[in-house]
Order: sequence, then C-alpha cells, then structure tokens
Amino acid sequence: MARRHNRITRGAHIKRHTEGTSNEISFSVLDAKINALNDQEGGGDTPKATSSFRKRLGTISLFTLRRRKPRATPEKEQGITLPSGEFVSTATEETTQVSKTPISSTSSSWAPSQEEVVKRKSTRKRKRRGVILVAALAVLAVAVGLFFLVNELLSSQKQILDGLSVIISQIESQDEVLLELDDLVASEVMESEKEPLNQDDMQDRFDVLEPKLKEASETLAAIKANAENVQQDLINPLDKEVASQAIIAINARIAMIETGQTILEETLLGKRAQSLAANGWKSLMEGDTYARSAASVVSDTSIENVNDSQELSNFAVSAFQSAMDDFVELRDIYTAIDFNPYVNYLDLRIRAQEAALGSDAAYLSRDRVQAEEFNNQYNELDAQAASLGAELEENPQNKIATLLYESTQEAISTYASERSQAAQADEILRNYVDD
Repeated sequence: MARRHNRITRGAHIKRHTEGTSNEISFSVLDAKINALNDQEGGGDTPKATSSFRKRLGTISLFTLRRRKPRATPEKEQGITLPSGEFVSTATEETTQVSKTPISSTSSSWAPSQEEVVKRKSTRKRKRRGVILVAALAVLAVAVGLFFLVNELLSSQKQILDGLSVIISQIESQDEVLLELDDLVASEVMESEKEPLNQDDMQDRFDVLEPKLKEASETLAAIKANAENVQQDLINPLDKEVASQAIIAINARIAMIETGQTILEETLLGKRAQSLAANGWKSLMEGDTYARSAASVVSDTSIENVNDSQELSNFAVSAFQSAMDDFVELRDIYTAIDFNPYVNYLDLRIRAQEAALGSDAAYLSRDRVQAEEFNNQYNELDAQAASLGAELEENPQNKIATLLYESTQEAISTYASERSQAAQADEILRNYVDD
C-alpha cells in the first residue's frame, strides 16, 4: 500500500498555492480536512494534532477514487432433483446468504456532472451540424459545377449543331452545278426523253461547265473536312448520324463530278471520233467514185475523154485528201483504234490519182513514153491500194460507237449509283432540317 501511495504521490505533481488550476490538487483542500479532524479530536490547531493527522494522511491515497469491484458471477444454486421432480437445495445457509447478499453500489465519484453531460451533447451536436453543413456545401458545390459544366456542354453542342446546319446549306448551294452536270449526262448517256445534243453543242456546254465542276469539287472537299470535325464533336447519336449522312452526300456529289466528267469527256471524244470517221469515210467513198469514173472515161482514149478524166481525177484527189485529213486527226485523238491502215490506204489512192493525172498530161502533150511510165505507176499503186483496202473495215464509226459504250459503261454505272446515294442522303438531311 505504501508503495502504491508513493507512486501516486510522485505522479500527482502536487504544488502549493495552485488553487483553481486543473489536474492538480490544491493544498487548501488538505488544510480544510486537517482542521476538521482537529476539531473532532479536540486538539485544535496544535502542532501535535497536525502532525498526528499528517501521519494518518500518509496512509491515505491522494486520489479518493475507488476501484469498482468486479461483478460477482451469478452461481447456479446447488441441490438435487428428487424422483418426484422436486428440487432440494444442498447449499448451506451461509452460502445462500452470501450469494443472495446484493452488492452495494456506490455512486462513482468520477461520474460527469449533468452540466458536463449537457455541454458534451451540445458540442457533439455542433460538430454533427458542422459536418452536415460541410457535406451540404460540398454537394452544392458539385451541383453548381455540374450545372455550369452541363450548361457549357449544351451551349457547345448548340454551336456545333448550328455548324451542321450551315454544312447542309453549303451542300445545297453546290446543287446548281450538279444539276447542270446531271442534265448533260442524262441527256447524252443515260435514259432520257431529251433529244441528244450534237457534238458541237455538247462541247460548248461542257467547256462552260468544266471550270464550275472543278470549283464545286474543291468546295465540297472543304465542306467534307468541316463535316468530319463536326461529327467527331457531336454527342447525340441522331445528330452524329445526320453528320454522317452529310458526309455521304458530299462524297456522292464529288464522285458524281468525277465520273460525270469522265463520261462526258469519253462521250465527247467518241462523238468527235465518230464524226471524223463518218466524214472521212464519206470523203473516201466520194474519192473512190471519182477515181473509178476517171478510169472509166479514159478507157476510150480521146482528147475530150482525157480532159474529163483529168477533171474527175482532181475531184478524186481532193476527196481523198479530205478523207486523209480526217483519218490523220482521228488517228491522233482516238488511240483505241489503229487508223494507220486507213491513212496508208488513202496515201496510195492519192498517189495513184496523181500518177493518172501525169499520164493524162503526157498523153495530151503526145509524150507516149512518159504517159506509159505514169500509167504503169498508176496501175502498181492502185493494185497496192486495192490489196490494203480489202482489209479495212467499212465505216469505222460503228466500231467507235461500240468501244465508246464499253469504255463508259463502268463510269455510267458508278454515276448512277452515286446519284442514287446522294438522293437518299439528301432526303434524310431534308427531314432533319424540317424537324
């Protein structure tokens, strides 16, 4: 006990003149206890009484808190159970008395006061309210942040949708050029009730349209790049699909311009080749007729007949030369067919007629030797021409038409497909704008 007392007194950190401070024991309280004991013993404030009390105090713990006794474990009453079922206790009276003696409960001297309890409850309530307030402010801040974020997102989406509407309008602005192209292609190549244009009129219209098509293609490419950026920024699936249809419409229009130009260029080239072939063949036939007539007339040799033969031969040369010019140009612009045999044939016919003219001139000048030489030359050239002419196809215009159809068939199919795709995409875009 003395050892416990010493530990407590050393740990108590007792100081004099510390009345009113927390966690320390004031000597004024001890003095009051000493005076009370002196009054009981009748000794007053004598040194002896004080000394006697301090001796007694030395055996008293400075802290008057008592240790709480552990609660007694309840014991089961001892006894036996008779066959009849009656229970007879075997515990002694003393044991029973001890076990039944209630443990006196003493009020704990460390129990907080009512005021302290109220104060603590109030403090806990304030803390809870503070936590709730902080949580509410945090939720409010998040809500405000989300509100501004959503508002900014909606504002951004609205601007993007406005950009999508502008893109649709820009696509429509290029339709005027596309309609001109479509009208020209449809009237010349695809099934149409319109009467086909002649080659010159068609060429004139295409010359005016071609720079417009180039500009429209470049404009559509720029619109497409913008539409792709808009599509990436859109969130709503419906809006993204509309942007996708806008891109499809643009791609279809660009493809229509490319394939339409190919069709028109091939068609114009074919028409030009057909025209040259037709005119050249016609001139060739005319020259052949004049040449045959000249040979027929001169067969009955006379001055008059020789003069008529010369005139007919000159007509033949002129016709053959016109045919030569057409087939030379045709050979240069339309390489799908080799027109060199026609050119070579016409060259032989022209040289043969020149030899016939030389023979006629020699006859009129009565130079029989020279007339004979030119006549032999004519016969040789005419025989070579006849041999080469046997291998030529009659009127190459038909072969050009066949090749033109074959060369443009794929482009025509592509153009029709892109035209249909553009129409479908346009319908979706129109419904979106109307809604």
